[in-house]
Amino acid sequence: LACCIKTCCSHGVWWQCVHITPSRGFVMELSTSFVIAVGSAYGLPLSTTHTITGATAGGGLAEGRARALNWLLYLRMFIGWVITLVFTGLVAAILFLLGTNLPSKLPLS
Repeated sequence: LACCIKTCCSHGVWWQCVHITPSRGFVMELSTSFVIAVGSAYGLPLSTTHTITGATAGGGLAEGRARALNWLLYLRMFIGWVITLVFTGLVAAILFLLGTNLPSKLPLS
């Protein structure tokens, strides 16, 4: 079910970002897989979502027009990524503080 929902949602988002033809979609997927394969060979932590987003933007910019991209949608995605980083950092900090400052029944050595 999650795969079906993700496919439907991502299909809609990418068509809103830039006009995608079958050949452009193939090149976007191919470049994404190449970047992930090379990054994995070097042990780099990479995100396939970020990689395909960059490939989609690159495919739109390769058209030669800056207006080919939906800049507002890319701005919303970027803001979402930043908010996610800040939120997860705060949650991790709160959980760390709770784990280190709550009283324990076990004696510390």
